[in-house]
Amino acid sequence: MKTVTLNAKQRQEILGRRRQTGERRLFQRLSAPLWIDEGRTRQEVAELLGVSSRQVGDWLRIFRNKGLDPLCTLHYRGDPGRLRPAQVEQLRQEIATGVFHNAEQVRAWIEEQFGVTYSASGVKDLLHRIGASYHKVSGFLREGGPEKQRQFVRTYRRHRREAGPATRRSCVDACHPVWGLDWLSCCWLLVGQRHYVGVGTGRKRLNILGAYGVREFRALLFHGLC
Repeated sequence: MKTVTLNAKQRQEILGRRRQTGERRLFQRLSAPLWIDEGRTRQEVAELLGVSSRQVGDWLRIFRNKGLDPLCTLHYRGDPGRLRPAQVEQLRQEIATGVFHNAEQVRAWIEEQFGVTYSASGVKDLLHRIGASYHKVSGFLREGGPEKQRQFVRTYRRHRREAGPATRRSCVDACHPVWGLDWLSCCWLLVGQRHYVGVGTGRKRLNILGAYGVREFRALLFHGLC
C-alpha cells in the first residue's frame, strides 16, 4: 500500500492552504496527506475525517500522481442531471434499507459509490427530489410482527361478533418498560415507507401485568419485581 512522505516545503504549503480555507472538504483533503506523513494509518485518518479509508486512498493517489492543485480542485457535480437514472434507483434502494441516519452519510455514500460530489444542502434537495423523507422508524414487538398484530385485531373482531354484546372480553398481557426497549432512531426513507425495528426483547426485573376490558374501557394493573 503506497503512502505519502512530505518534504518541509510541501508540508508548509499544505498547512498554509489548510489554515486559509473555509471549505470543510478542502480541509479534509489537505489533512489526509499531513496526517499520513505524521505516521497515522489510513483507517485512523478516515475515522478522524468521517470518511471511508477508500476515500482517503483516492485523495492520496491524486496528490502523489497530480500534485497539490488537483487535490484542492472540487468538482461540484450535484445538479439534478448528474446522477444517471440507474444510479438514482440504486440510491433509492439503499435508502429503503434505512441505513442513512443523516444527510451527510448519504452525501459520503454518493461520492464514494459514484464519484459525484454534493454540498450538504444539495444532497438534501436531491433526497427530496427523488422521493425521500426524514422521520423516525417504527417499532414492533419482535415476537409478534406487524402482520400478526393485524391478524390479532381481525380475530378479536370476529370473536366479538360471534359472542354477541352480552359477553365481556378482556385482553391480558405483560409489559416490561425500559428493559428490552431498543432505541428507535430517525433515518432517511422513501416517502410513504415505514421502516420497522424490533423492540421488546427482554423480561428483566420489572413486570407489569394488565387486563383490559375492551368494551368497558376498564383496566387492572398488577406489577412486581422478578
